[in-house]
Amino acid sequence: MTACDDMDGLNLKRDNPKDGKTSGNNNSEGGAVVRFHSYVIFSGGSNGDGSINHGEAVQMKVLLENTGGLEAKNVSATFSTTSSYISNFLPSSPIGYGDIARNRYNYPYQSAPYIQFTVSNSTPNGTKIPFRINIVDGSGQTWTAKFDVPVK
Repeated sequence: MTACDDMDGLNLKRDNPKDGKTSGNNNSEGGAVVRFHSYVIFSGGSNGDGSINHGEAVQMKVLLENTGGLEAKNVSATFSTTSSYISNFLPSSPIGYGDIARNRYNYPYQSAPYIQFTVSNSTPNGTKIPFRINIVDGSGQTWTAKFDVPVK
C-alpha cells in the first residue's frame, strides 16, 4: 500500500478540532460539554450528618461542569429517579443553571439549584438511589448524566 492508496478500511479517527471534522468526543476547542460534577447534601433531616438517611426529607445541590472549549450558555437540567424509595421529588420541571464557563463548574455550591425529595423509612442502609440528569443549553445541545447517592 502506498501513501496515496484508499485508507477508508483503517477506520482512522480525526483529531484536528479546528477543522470542525473531529470524530469521537474531543471538544477541547469545538464546543461546550456539560456533565455531572458532584452533589452536596444541603439539608437532610435533623441529624446534620451531611448524608442521606432513611426517613429524611432532603435538599441536594447538584453541580454541573463544562469540560468543553466554549462557554455553555443558558444551561438547564431536568432531574429524575426511578427509585421506589423516593417520594415528593421536586422539581419536575427544568432547573436553570445559567451560563457555565469553559473548564468550570457552577461554583459556589451555595448558589447551585437544588432538588428535594423524601427517602422512605423502609429504605435499607447502603441502598444507592439512582439519579438521571437531562441537560440542555441555549443552543440546543443536549447531554445525559447519571449518578448514585447512597443511603446510610
